[in-house]
Amino acid sequence: MVTFGETVHTTNLLGIHDRIRGSWYVCPVKGTARSISAYLQLDNTLELNTTEFKYKYAIYNYNGAGDAGAFVGSTKEGAVKVRSGASITGWFSLDFVAPFKDLSANTNYFLVAFGYRNTANARFKIDQNALFPQAGKGVNLSTLYSGGFPDPLTGETSTTAPHTIVCTVRQDTRPGFNYVCWTP
Repeated sequence: MVTFGETVHTTNLLGIHDRIRGSWYVCPVKGTARSISAYLQLDNTLELNTTEFKYKYAIYNYNGAGDAGAFVGSTKEGAVKVRSGASITGWFSLDFVAPFKDLSANTNYFLVAFGYRNTANARFKIDQNALFPQAGKGVNLSTLYSGGFPDPLTGETSTTAPHTIVCTVRQDTRPGFNYVCWTP
């Protein structure tokens, strides 16, 4: 398995409740997307009741100049309940739903996270590594979680910092085939 994305995390956390956030990265190999992991914070320190956080990830094609394009595929939905007064920060991984999505080698893809929380005071955030800014590196789109991922991703705003999110790819190691057509 091969991964691509950003693994360096900081303390610069940005909200993903009813918001799609992510960044584009180069997939180094031809293969199938198997999972996405992101560095998230699920903070329930201001809420009096247990909060359920739901989240999912997706891949979008990269259209250049920091614009995301067509939807490639999404992971299963994850859900975590956090008791009142607690906070969880760390890597959260989700697998893709079969059939797995084919990715091309040396191609840019946006990896994005999308979240929902069922209470107003809870905070649901993804890490954004502001140490390595790059114009057009990320996307930010406010949209309702209940509707799923839009296709294509339009109306997003561009950001400069990479988000801490990675995709795991099963590399295609089958030899190439050369087909020869022959007609008598």
